[in-house]
Amino acid sequence: MRKLFFGLLVLIIIWIVVAKPNFQQVEWPNVSFVNKIKSDNLAPSLSQMKEFLSIKHFNTSVKSAQEISNVETEMEEEKDDFNGNMAGLIVLVNKERFDRELKPLKKNNLLMSSAKQKAEDMIKNKYFEHISGEHIQPWVFAEISGYRYQTFGENIANEYLSINSVHKAFMDSVGHRQNILNKNFRDIGVAIMPFQENEQQKYLVVEHFGSYLKDINVNQEKKYTEKIRLRCKIQKKKKKEVIKMIKYQKDNKLTESILPKLKTIEQDIDNYLKECQKIKEGI
Repeated sequence: MRKLFFGLLVLIIIWIVVAKPNFQQVEWPNVSFVNKIKSDNLAPSLSQMKEFLSIKHFNTSVKSAQEISNVETEMEEEKDDFNGNMAGLIVLVNKERFDRELKPLKKNNLLMSSAKQKAEDMIKNKYFEHISGEHIQPWVFAEISGYRYQTFGENIANEYLSINSVHKAFMDSVGHRQNILNKNFRDIGVAIMPFQENEQQKYLVVEHFGSYLKDINVNQEKKYTEKIRLRCKIQKKKKKEVIKMIKYQKDNKLTESILPKLKTIEQDIDNYLKECQKIKEGI
């Protein structure tokens, strides 16, 4: 009996070690993203989503009858082996925020594009990390899409078959949950991308969170306020990272790379910093 007990105990320990998700919390200037996540449940039904979207005090852009109808249409159009869709995943994120009296995140088309591009890049180049093999940071995809971030976060997961299961895994992970509940984020974009691996159909899920960095203009800003100073500081940090990425591309002669887009981002940052300097000098 004792041998049986210890045998079962050993099996349980092995199962915990093997099945435990592999997470990494990565800190970045005004950027937060965490790594990887397995399981499955049923996605919420259309009626459940419509009921949630109709909550009286759910103050979000998705609340009118027309907008609820739009979500319904999206759900009908995205039939696939994956149980649920992008609209449903955003609903689940905002339900968590609503339950904690946090402002809901608005679906942002630029972040939807960046999440899609990041998913496509991971599938094309066969990696599952926040930073690509070419040393490209995840926020670069947001900037390429036209979303100049002030704060940014990324969640990624694969090998899930429903929005409920992947969302539960995110919420069960401290780092992923922090992104979902981060009070500094205002916008969200998601992607659910099917791909083949070892002759099996799998799905890659990407969530991009952010708040947009506002433009500044010397003709509009009369003083170099603390808010402007912080915005300029973010851009300075961003430029350092872009320079590192550009250097890596050149050093490794990655001619068919993302280098032209990195240079475009660098130019946008330089223009922003010029305005910062003008305001600081009172020109």
